[in-house]
Amino acid sequence: MGAISQIVETLKNHAGRIRTLETRPTGTSVNKPFLFGGRITLSSGIPVTSSDVTAATALYVSPYSGSAITLYRSSNWATVEFAETSLSLVGYTASTPYDIFAYISSGILALDSCAWASATARATNIELLDGVYVKSGDPTRLYLGTIYINSSGGQTDDSATKRNVWNYFNRVERWLYTPDSTSHTYNTDAYRYWNDTDTNYVEFTCGVAEEMLHTYLHSYIGAIDSAGPRLGLNLDATMSFSALYANAHVKHRGTNKQDNGGSFASIAPLSIGRHTLDVYETNDGGSGTASFYSYYAQASLRG
Repeated sequence: MGAISQIVETLKNHAGRIRTLETRPTGTSVNKPFLFGGRITLSSGIPVTSSDVTAATALYVSPYSGSAITLYRSSNWATVEFAETSLSLVGYTASTPYDIFAYISSGILALDSCAWASATARATNIELLDGVYVKSGDPTRLYLGTIYINSSGGQTDDSATKRNVWNYFNRVERWLYTPDSTSHTYNTDAYRYWNDTDTNYVEFTCGVAEEMLHTYLHSYIGAIDSAGPRLGLNLDATMSFSALYANAHVKHRGTNKQDNGGSFASIAPLSIGRHTLDVYETNDGGSGTASFYSYYAQASLRG
């Protein structure tokens, strides 16, 4: 085996069965696909949820592509087979991201967490050890991903409008959707939420800045006289045209309704933390009647 030494040890998992570990000294290359075969999820036994999960008060680590995980302990990387385990979110601070870590405790897989300083900045960094992210100052904690605790505190969401469980390993495409068909007019040259309603957005969390957000917008808007209705997707409520993505624009059309088809845009690299993708509108020029009929917006992010 050269510099790699194999040491067979035994540990007991939750069911009490004996599992075998392989240990490797620091500096050994770690095979990432074998490193962690699970995902963090809000549904027990469902590593990739297909339906909305909201106000969840527990987080699970569940086998997905396998049931092996490689963890750092006693100056070695140790690979162990794991069973599903959970972490209670009760008491977690509202409106705060948390990093989720795995480690070995009394011979079984356990989960740990660390609150961020703000929605976009960590209080304790993660760092690379042999090409693997671990908790800064404690390499026994393997970084699995990041969640965001909602405004109620002690709970989080993974739904079509709130993707707040982000996996570092075994990422899959996660979709977000927001439609609205509330017809209205707006005659002011200033950006605001669609129909002046601040619930027209989706939100999501990203733990490491190495992913791309893909966006799509389809809309029906219209212009009479010299009106210039403009509709777009805005990242993190910056309220400026330069920050609009997948935007639709009709000006001097002389028509009361226009199908703008679909437009696409991508944002890369997406910065870490909790984000919103907001639907904004304006009447570019501020004259005439700008009519807004409906929109359908979607986005996707791997995690």
